Amino acid sequence: MIQTQERQIDDARQTAAVLDAHIERMQEQRRELDASIQALRKKEGYDAPLSDFLGDVFDSL
Repeated sequence: MIQTQERQIDDARQTAAVLDAHIERMQEQRRELDASIQALRKKEGYDAPLSDFLGDVFDSL
């Protein structure tokens, strides 16, 4: 019974380590995406109005 509990505890630790790695990877991807969004927002014309065509496409979504 104690061996089973120890195995379950070890499995839980391994699962937690895998989940932590996934969370870290997702956080890194989020940081990269945030940096990309900031770079796009700094480009000239970001605040320019959409063309009629793009405005119509946007409205249809």
